[in-house]
Amino acid sequence: MFPSSYLLAGLLFLLIPSHLDGARILIVLPLPLWSHYQQFHLLWETLAQRGHEVTVYSAFPPTEVIPNFKHVNFTMTKSKEIFDTWNHSEVIKDQFVSSKMYEVTEFWYRFHTQRAIFNFGLLLSKEIFAHPTFHDLLESNEKYDLIITENFFGQESLAVLGHKFKAPIIAETSHGTPPNCYLLMGNPNLYSYIPDFKFTYSSRMNFMQRLQNTALGVLTHIVGDFWYFPQQDAIMRQFSKPGDNLPYIKTMMQNISATLIYSDPILEFQRPQVSNLIHVGGIHLKEEKLPKDLEDIMTKSASGVIYVSFGSIIQPGKMSSEMQEQLFDAFSKIGLTVLWRWKGDLPENVPKNIILRSWFPQQAVLAHSNCRLFISHGGLNSVLESIHYAVPMVGIPFYGDQPSNIKHMVDLGSAVELEYHNMTEKSIVWAAKTILNNRRFKFAAIQARQRFNDRQVPPLHNAVWWVEYVLRHHGAPHLRSAFDHLSWTEFLLLDVVAFVLGVLLVILYLLLRIVRAVKSCLMYPFRGTGNEKTKTIKKKGKVE
Repeated sequence: MFPSSYLLAGLLFLLIPSHLDGARILIVLPLPLWSHYQQFHLLWETLAQRGHEVTVYSAFPPTEVIPNFKHVNFTMTKSKEIFDTWNHSEVIKDQFVSSKMYEVTEFWYRFHTQRAIFNFGLLLSKEIFAHPTFHDLLESNEKYDLIITENFFGQESLAVLGHKFKAPIIAETSHGTPPNCYLLMGNPNLYSYIPDFKFTYSSRMNFMQRLQNTALGVLTHIVGDFWYFPQQDAIMRQFSKPGDNLPYIKTMMQNISATLIYSDPILEFQRPQVSNLIHVGGIHLKEEKLPKDLEDIMTKSASGVIYVSFGSIIQPGKMSSEMQEQLFDAFSKIGLTVLWRWKGDLPENVPKNIILRSWFPQQAVLAHSNCRLFISHGGLNSVLESIHYAVPMVGIPFYGDQPSNIKHMVDLGSAVELEYHNMTEKSIVWAAKTILNNRRFKFAAIQARQRFNDRQVPPLHNAVWWVEYVLRHHGAPHLRSAFDHLSWTEFLLLDVVAFVLGVLLVILYLLLRIVRAVKSCLMYPFRGTGNEKTKTIKKKGKVE
């Protein structure tokens, strides 16, 4: 499923020297989510293979020894517990069904989502800075040439590492491009035709959608500047020394050299973009081999296979018994073999055509010619894999960027969306059969794959080139936009508009004065005549 040119380019890429002395690269990724780490781990390994000395702080040690690659275990226990015990069914129920705010306007639900992201960011930062391993890192005398972190997902305070080690920072985003990333990288948000990822609007919004999109963007910016960033800054300073002379956290964030965006233009609205925002979605895509038992199952399923996975966080075992029953009944009625990645307690009386396992080699399953449908939550990795392997999708989004990802897939013509809180056995069967019985979804998926793979270089090579570009040019300060140094008054040209209006008003005032003066001059010869006539009339009146 991989273009042969990619494989040849990959071989040549590893053989070509980096033209850099081996740099010392520090990568700090404390978020305990495999889906986030999975996206970039091939990049870290490739950098090590190219002679750089790579040190990674994360919760996911490599499975084999890699030269030039050092891993330090860095696990956020409290944050991991949040994800492990998170019950999406209750969250969905609270946010969509029971929320009176959502019934009034979608805006309040979206703002609630942003507030939850802010609160999680503060919780995560407190745990990071209180962790002994991170404390040891801040106290160390190590020298690093480059820092890589996931700054734009609740980890803004990690920008302190760039100040500590006097090294440039490259940020990576694991869920597309969040609005605060655009602003802090000097790329203004365009509320008129770029919807926030928390909405499922198209780029052609009506008035009310533009109003809500603008309100959410402005309110998020205000809350971020006056509440969130000050708290992140306070957490950072709480664990720093008096002599560290730390700049304000937002100032450090604005000095980030580049951001690697784990997405692709095919999944984003087109917009003007600064050159140090780089799309690298698809790094994690690689050929996998199916175990023999799965190979036999898929090959013997002549009518095709449906693959079901809701990612690494959402646990089907925590769905309500009613929802589980509806899903099982629907899958049994569809009739195809169903491979379902299942997390949680195994149910009883599973239909014979459904195979439940805690793990499947997802890419190998999707790459098999008999895989006809992918039922997914719409996580970014899954969406990119659906596109790359040209497998149509039934999307059941739950939270975060998932609704927006599925909306893009529907727009591409390769997916059907179902809303979890309104989902029934009947709607599940309808969605699956709509795709299985209509070839246009497969054709659209193939077209999306062609667009996705039609690029100058593979995303991994692009990411490596940009990392080494930042190293070669000592942080590449020439790529930073001047937007950071503009006030909103200057960016919106309000001062220019005010000046032009002022000049126009002065000109208008002068014109009025000139007109009045000219009129007065023209009327002057007649002033005496008019007065004499009046006096004559009055005298005549008195005589009579």
